[in-house]
Amino acid sequence: MTTPAQLKRKYRSYMKMYGSMLCDLADSEDTVLKMIHSKDEDLSPILIAVRDYIKKVPNTSF
Repeated sequence: MTTPAQLKRKYRSYMKMYGSMLCDLADSEDTVLKMIHSKDEDLSPILIAVRDYIKKVPNTSF
Protein backbone atom coordinates (compact mmCIF):
# COMPACT_ATOMS: atom_id res chain seq x y z
CA MET A 1 0.00 0.00 0.00
CA THR A 2 1.21 3.50 -0.83
CA THR A 3 1.71 5.82 2.10
CA PRO A 4 0.70 9.49 2.05
CA ALA A 5 4.39 10.48 2.12
CA GLN A 6 5.09 8.35 -0.97
CA LEU A 7 2.12 9.86 -2.79
CA LYS A 8 3.31 13.34 -1.88
CA ARG A 9 6.81 12.61 -3.25
CA LYS A 10 5.41 11.15 -6.46
CA TYR A 11 3.08 14.11 -6.91
CA ARG A 12 5.91 16.60 -6.39
CA SER A 13 8.16 14.83 -8.90
CA TYR A 14 5.30 14.70 -11.41
CA MET A 15 4.59 18.41 -11.00
CA LYS A 16 8.30 19.23 -11.37
CA MET A 17 8.43 17.24 -14.62
CA TYR A 18 5.20 18.83 -15.88
CA GLY A 19 6.48 22.33 -15.08
CA SER A 20 9.70 21.59 -16.93
CA MET A 21 7.72 20.44 -19.98
CA LEU A 22 5.68 23.66 -19.95
CA CYS A 23 8.88 25.74 -19.81
CA ASP A 24 10.29 23.78 -22.75
CA LEU A 25 7.10 24.39 -24.72
CA ALA A 26 7.21 28.12 -24.01
CA ASP A 27 10.87 28.24 -25.05
CA SER A 28 10.05 26.38 -28.26
CA GLU A 29 7.22 28.75 -29.11
CA ASP A 30 9.48 31.75 -28.51
CA THR A 31 12.18 30.21 -30.72
CA VAL A 32 9.71 29.54 -33.54
CA LEU A 33 8.29 33.07 -33.39
CA LYS A 34 11.80 34.50 -33.40
CA MET A 35 12.72 32.30 -36.35
CA ILE A 36 9.70 33.50 -38.36
CA HIS A 37 9.87 37.21 -37.59
CA SER A 38 13.58 37.98 -37.07
CA LYS A 39 16.14 39.14 -39.57
CA ASP A 40 18.89 36.74 -40.61
CA GLU A 41 21.59 38.58 -38.68
CA ASP A 42 19.64 38.07 -35.43
CA LEU A 43 19.40 34.28 -35.87
CA SER A 44 21.83 31.43 -35.57
CA PRO A 45 22.83 29.62 -38.78
CA ILE A 46 20.87 26.55 -37.67
CA LEU A 47 17.60 28.48 -37.33
CA ILE A 48 18.18 30.13 -40.71
CA ALA A 49 18.71 26.71 -42.31
CA VAL A 50 15.55 25.32 -40.69
CA ARG A 51 13.50 28.31 -41.83
CA ASP A 52 14.84 28.05 -45.39
CA TYR A 53 14.10 24.32 -45.48
CA ILE A 54 10.52 24.88 -44.29
CA LYS A 55 10.00 27.44 -47.05
CA LYS A 56 11.19 24.92 -49.68
CA VAL A 57 8.90 22.07 -48.58
CA PRO A 58 5.57 22.19 -50.43
CA ASN A 59 2.45 22.34 -48.30
CA THR A 60 0.56 19.14 -49.13
CA SER A 61 -1.89 19.28 -46.24
CA PHE A 62 -4.74 20.59 -48.43
